[in-house]
Amino acid sequence: MIANHYPWFLATYDGYDCNIKRVDAARYFILHKHGGIYADLDFVLLRSLEPYLSANDLLLAYEAPGMIGNAIMGSCTGHPLMLAAISDLERTKDRQVLHATGPIYLSSHVNKSFYLNEMHSSLFFYPYPWDHPDKTKYASMSLEVLRETFPDAISITHWTGSWLAK
Repeated sequence: MIANHYPWFLATYDGYDCNIKRVDAARYFILHKHGGIYADLDFVLLRSLEPYLSANDLLLAYEAPGMIGNAIMGSCTGHPLMLAAISDLERTKDRQVLHATGPIYLSSHVNKSFYLNEMHSSLFFYPYPWDHPDKTKYASMSLEVLRETFPDAISITHWTGSWLAK
């Protein structure tokens, strides 16, 4: 997809020093080109996303105070935020992952682009933090128990952090 639709970025994409940068970048390119919803494999939907999708052309949520997550997000095809995100990746390619392509990178673009009024609370999409002591327990719960435990949440992530593995 990068080679066919964004050839100007291919050298940067191929030259990234770790796979997670390619994965992060691909999220923005896929949403820009095709629109839709991106969610990491460790996300579990507890309720329908439909009310959030039909009301907006952008779906973003805080994962922590001041930090917008890129583990679940959505946009319409060609959304200007996704264009801004892909346009700046070359400049940040040598930074640490979170700043180069990850949530800190995305947060900086949202903060500059006036989309903060469209943000959803972490309680809806990331109802517990990555370092929560019960995250292993939550990962083994059934959907019914998760819905009872997090009654306001639309989804949860199990924060597996597989990108940290070498």
